[in-house]
Amino acid sequence: MPLGVDSGEKSRPLWPFLLAGTAIVVLVLLGFGLASRHAARQAPAAKPLPFGPAEQSYAKNLQFENLKMSRFENMFHQQVTYLAGDVFNTGIRTVGNLEIGVEFRNIQNQVVLRQKVRPLGPSPTPLEPGERHSFRLGFDQVPAAWNEQYPAIRVTGLALH
Repeated sequence: MPLGVDSGEKSRPLWPFLLAGTAIVVLVLLGFGLASRHAARQAPAAKPLPFGPAEQSYAKNLQFENLKMSRFENMFHQQVTYLAGDVFNTGIRTVGNLEIGVEFRNIQNQVVLRQKVRPLGPSPTPLEPGERHSFRLGFDQVPAAWNEQYPAIRVTGLALH
């Protein structure tokens, strides 16, 4: 079309489209941030598992192996620390559920974070004798004072079958 000829169409301002696009991008980023934060957080145990004499005696049959740690910074600059590994049932009983206490320490060997988690998951599949179960636990509240060593892990509750 030659210059100076009016096509009859009015040009539309771009700012509504830019505003809508920016809003969509912000919503998507917020969604990813919330999803990563939710995935990293372990749900607190609703009801403590029993840990009487029978459970305490059996706890020595649960071994934690192949431990690995990693850190991740999400888009909100929050550090999430992951502990992955395997729990191995060397005993003769089936473990219906398992609760562990995880303790992060500082350079003076003082506990800076103590958290109870269930490595078999929220709907656990029983851990049969001789079986191994892999787990990955996320911690988003590890203080900066943490000595960056592996945390102490101890069994704090067991549901035996």
